[in-house]
Amino acid sequence: MTDQTKRTDVKAVLRAKALEGNAFSTWRFLTLNFVDTTFKEDSAVTDVEVDLTFSSGKVVPVKGYNLPQLSKELGLSTRTQKDSYDLVVVGGGPTGLSAALNAGTLFGWSTLVIEDRAPGGTASTAINRIENYLGFPDGIDSDALCFRWYQQIQHKPSQFEYLPYYRATALTAASQSDVDKTKDSHLIPKYTIKVERPHGEKDESPLEIVAGMVLIATGVSANTLDVKDLDTYLTKGAYLTALPSDATTVKKGDSVAVVGGGDTAAVAALMFAKQGAKVTMIIRGEFGHYQDMVNAHVDQIKEQKDHITVVEKSEVHYFDHDTEKLTKVYYGKARGKASDPRPEKKDCTELAVSALYALIGGKANTEWLKDQKDLKLLEKKVTGWPNQILGTVLTGPASGTAWPGPTNSKWISTGSITATSLVAVFAAGDTRDGTVRRISEAVGEGGATTIDMNGYVKTNHDKIIRQGKILELFYATDESE
Repeated sequence: MTDQTKRTDVKAVLRAKALEGNAFSTWRFLTLNFVDTTFKEDSAVTDVEVDLTFSSGKVVPVKGYNLPQLSKELGLSTRTQKDSYDLVVVGGGPTGLSAALNAGTLFGWSTLVIEDRAPGGTASTAINRIENYLGFPDGIDSDALCFRWYQQIQHKPSQFEYLPYYRATALTAASQSDVDKTKDSHLIPKYTIKVERPHGEKDESPLEIVAGMVLIATGVSANTLDVKDLDTYLTKGAYLTALPSDATTVKKGDSVAVVGGGDTAAVAALMFAKQGAKVTMIIRGEFGHYQDMVNAHVDQIKEQKDHITVVEKSEVHYFDHDTEKLTKVYYGKARGKASDPRPEKKDCTELAVSALYALIGGKANTEWLKDQKDLKLLEKKVTGWPNQILGTVLTGPASGTAWPGPTNSKWISTGSITATSLVAVFAAGDTRDGTVRRISEAVGEGGATTIDMNGYVKTNHDKIIRQGKILELFYATDESE
């Protein structure tokens, strides 16, 4: 049985001169949102054009690079016009979606999920098959699992609301004005999240959303190559993620560079080699020595020596092009640290490529929190502690704050692994320091976070719930029992 990965109510035809730049970004948008998309090369198109054909027979043309219009036509957002929420979840990956689902179904909190990419977050771009997710004895591909999450978002909008392709840019304390002018949330607003609207939306002013509680579940973002002019070539031959659908862009005989020595890089190399491409893996260390590399993939790559060349102890130093698209890379000896001098271009090995995929791990996606000085982040790694990424959010005892309520609170004595140094702000999933970065772990942690949140609400209900709200009666009754 083949797992479903596409919507059945709509298909898309995308036309552009080439599948790069805005056209590639549009194609990725449609792919990540499960729309069956066909690309047609058309030299007469100046930018990009999309025709959406719905199962009803309706055809909707979208001209130009306009993701907000595509999102609207596809019905991706389920956000209503609430002026405030009990909980805002920043990040729509497995952690955020799991927390939102539990918040709505178990506790009745009004909840909004803000996601700057697509359902599943970083998980939506994973190409490794998931073999350890309960309920799938044969395993499941990440895009099929993310599609199930998308279906739940669309089929159960009453459980939580979903705002895709908006990006949180700041977290600040809510003002008294925010409290006075809002009425929809059960919880008194405590924070304001400033949100950047997607490119192409008519109203370009930042959106401000207020909430009684906040969950930081922004995960990690892809590391970038330390190569001059990388931004010039992104979506034009250089990519920081590889999707299963990217295999359709590769034909037999193409030269593809994959930078990275982890398991994601190995799976991508095997995927492109299966299409008949000549793949060069460029690795800073030694092949097969990376912690997350699956042994079976090491063996498979060795068996594909006619299609996959592994270059060890090397890194990419320079890019070059014949047109606007990346067509050449130059690699050489790996430097010990970024400040070390590069070898000169003439001393590097030139490699003609049709595409380069840099799959070299991730960094904490917490840059948007840099102005929130009271939120404690990991600034220095601790020797011997596992799963550390600089910039992740410190939680629990590591956050240095025992809250909420009086010191004799039963909830405090049991502890909270997701509470941060800010009252009513929680962090979970890959963005939390020390977490195990696996999808099944992320889903469980999202659910567990709502238990911590409930402890906060239960302990402080008489102070944080608006008067006259039914939630006040629920927690007051629960306390008396």
